[in-house]
Amino acid sequence: MNCLSNCPPTVYADEHKLCCFRSRLSEIGQKRTVLEFCCRASEPLFYKIIMHSFNELADRCASFALSALREANDRTIDMLQTSGATTLVKTLQMIQLQKAILAVGMFSIFETDLKTNFGCENGFKKVKKILDAKGKADLKERFEDLYFAINALKHGRGDSYDALVAKAGQLPFRVKMPTESFFFEGDVGEVNTLIEVDDAFVQLCGDMISEVSQAMQ
Repeated sequence: MNCLSNCPPTVYADEHKLCCFRSRLSEIGQKRTVLEFCCRASEPLFYKIIMHSFNELADRCASFALSALREANDRTIDMLQTSGATTLVKTLQMIQLQKAILAVGMFSIFETDLKTNFGCENGFKKVKKILDAKGKADLKERFEDLYFAINALKHGRGDSYDALVAKAGQLPFRVKMPTESFFFEGDVGEVNTLIEVDDAFVQLCGDMISEVSQAMQ
């Protein structure tokens, strides 16, 4: 079968094990659709081909959503200067909860794409294995910290939360300690989460997805 991507002969070396093929789908009376893509056994190369845009989307998603939420938050705070309506307080809480949903959602979709493209049961375990092989211990640790944070947001107290509490002073985000009931007592917009999900945390999640994706190429 002819290669449609004009791949050089070296692409077929054992190091890459890359093969190119064409899938044609056609029906009478309709235009022919041609799908060209590459598949291979070299996981980082496959990741680069299939997933190259995900990190960009995640990063942009974080920036776009945070901008919209920040505007809504500012408007609500301005309105609270002249009104103490419960709906305004609930709006602030909704905005805060939306940030947590965004962070968890980005990481969940990231894991799903990893599982799909690597054909594995645990996408994050595969990430850590590849980062180990590439000698990126620092990135692996920072990724694992965020992975634990997302788990704590999703599942509450458990092994992930305990691991974060043990190193709380070394993290780039705040963990609610076992003795704490609030992050900021008196903050009417605060919602009950074990991780303080502010703008910086959400952006950190988007940045981490981007950094890990690039490191795996």
